[in-house]
Amino acid sequence: MRACTAVVLSSFFSVHLGAAYEIDSYIKHPSYVDKVIETHEGGIFAGDDFRLQAKHLRLVQENGQSIVYGDQDVALLYKGTLFTAEQIVFNLTEKKGVAYNVRGLYGIWYLTAEKVDICNEGVVASSKTTLSSENTLSPFFSLTAKQLEISHEGQAEGEGVALRVGNIPVFYLPTYAASLKKNIDSPVTYGLSWIAGQGPELIMRYRLYENDSTAVFLRGDVRPSRGFGGAFETYCKEAHRSFTTKSYVAHDTFYRDNNPNKKRTRYRLQGNISLEAPNKKTYTEIQYDKISDRNMPVDFPSSAFELDAAETTRLSLKRRSDYGLFGIRLRPRINDFQGFTQQLPSSFFRGTPLTLIKDHLFFQTNCALEYLKYTHANDIPSYVEDYNSGRAEAKGTLYGSLSGHGASFFPYVGYNAIGYTNSPSQDAKFTGALLYGGTATYTLTKKYTSFRHNITPFVTFTGITSPTTNPDNHYIFSLYDGVDRLQQFEYGCKTSVLFPKTRWELKGAALSFPGQSALGVAVPKGLLTLNGSMETIHFLEKIIWNFQFHELDFSKTLLQWTFTKDAAFSLEMQHRGQYYYRKDDLENYILDVSRSPGELLNTPISDKRTLILTRAQFKITDLWWLQFQSHHGFGRKTQRGYTEFKLDLFTRLATHWKAKVSIAQTTLGPVFGAEVKIVK
Repeated sequence: MRACTAVVLSSFFSVHLGAAYEIDSYIKHPSYVDKVIETHEGGIFAGDDFRLQAKHLRLVQENGQSIVYGDQDVALLYKGTLFTAEQIVFNLTEKKGVAYNVRGLYGIWYLTAEKVDICNEGVVASSKTTLSSENTLSPFFSLTAKQLEISHEGQAEGEGVALRVGNIPVFYLPTYAASLKKNIDSPVTYGLSWIAGQGPELIMRYRLYENDSTAVFLRGDVRPSRGFGGAFETYCKEAHRSFTTKSYVAHDTFYRDNNPNKKRTRYRLQGNISLEAPNKKTYTEIQYDKISDRNMPVDFPSSAFELDAAETTRLSLKRRSDYGLFGIRLRPRINDFQGFTQQLPSSFFRGTPLTLIKDHLFFQTNCALEYLKYTHANDIPSYVEDYNSGRAEAKGTLYGSLSGHGASFFPYVGYNAIGYTNSPSQDAKFTGALLYGGTATYTLTKKYTSFRHNITPFVTFTGITSPTTNPDNHYIFSLYDGVDRLQQFEYGCKTSVLFPKTRWELKGAALSFPGQSALGVAVPKGLLTLNGSMETIHFLEKIIWNFQFHELDFSKTLLQWTFTKDAAFSLEMQHRGQYYYRKDDLENYILDVSRSPGELLNTPISDKRTLILTRAQFKITDLWWLQFQSHHGFGRKTQRGYTEFKLDLFTRLATHWKAKVSIAQTTLGPVFGAEVKIVK
């Protein structure tokens, strides 16, 4: 009987399908009547890119086409996507068809539809469709569409799309596009938080549009006791351009405002845009951050909204050539509660080092031309008026490199000249200074059987002559305007021991400032650094001791330990003394030697404090893991001691859902939160 069946089927396909399609088949106990093959016990038809099976199959000829009718336990694997259905009609000649009451799987998305049209181009068109990451007929979160087309690559385009929680529609879009098979970040996120005195807040965020380079999100949040808000987010990353924008508007209260019970409309518009020319020589960067009020950045937590350059608005254009790097910057103030130096605009040139003697002597020049304006925040009283000035700067450095037999010497000499069109005395000012210095090292190396030992004594000298104009007589816009006389020696020794999987390095140094009247001892500061790395442990200890006042200037202890692949821990302790001033560049000591400690001690840059940070992560079971963070600070004159911590508990729910529950204690009170999202 089976041999007869094989002969019958073989002749059937050779007559009606020809040589264009090679289709394998297996039909159990078929009947053959009037050129119709039928079975009620199961069968399979398979081609290069499809496989169709069902319990009840009927193969007929209609208008020169081979048509398969199937029902009961219908399964179709079509161009890499699996469908199950109650009924199917499939054209074997053209490889297209229609299926009813269908379920399919695209990546992490389960598709349910009343009707699906399967096209030979690989496009699936469905009506009354539901998409969900839950393998259930009644999902808690789902997307529904009146019409939906999906390519065999998984690119979906839908009409009449609604996001539903249970059977309740939450968002609606006339059209929607997304990639269902691409391994992307969570397309749907739901969060719930609670802040003491503010009540619960529900946050919803989902993807409106997504392709290979661009994604668009819509976000909404509502707190019954405060009000509601929403955000629109866009992301794009391509070969020569990228941008991220976030726009948030809320009508609510602010829990630390002067009138926390009064609702008002607040907003924040934020974005980063980067453009690169195809030749990779011209770069453009645009950042903006327009905020309705100064409380807005604090109210919306950084993990939920802020970009890297918070509260900064600037335009930067850079052009690279064989001669160097040229750039123009524009940094205006667009938020009146901010106070800073505006660049209106600023241009610069950083020359390519010119080789005078190959491998030994070089010359580099930098220059800048800019108009600067320092503006105070509008709501902060100030005894100093806003000031502005044109500024031109030229800096040139001649530096050399000499080495041999373990010894190295890197001397330099140069100049720094700055001109201002305005000053506190309302006239133009010019200041100039000579720069000179260098570093000398000598390295001794000894190799042993299992390790190598290096010892490197060193001395570094940094010198700046007295400027032609005292810094008090011209405006200070940034660190680069504070050039003053400096005679600084740093000398010491570095030693390191290197094993195959372990490295230890110890550095000891002393700082001297001969002839600097503000420091009354020959060696006012000493530095000690110990750095160790092993397979599972990293350790760092750094100490700066103030010999002038016999107290600790700075200390940092860092321990990072990975116990196993499922457990890790870190501990960091930092201390800053009252004479370790807050500066943009902590290794620049011009301020320390040009101002007496008595002048600086009662200013905000003298900020003594101690800080302890901990972080731990543990995998409890295959489905549960825990993260803990804490922040403890004390010893600050202007702030009482405080302790903050956050505990995050993660678990994986059914199918592709991941949940997080958070408990935190902050200086503002307790915070509770929960988040649910889809993961790959």
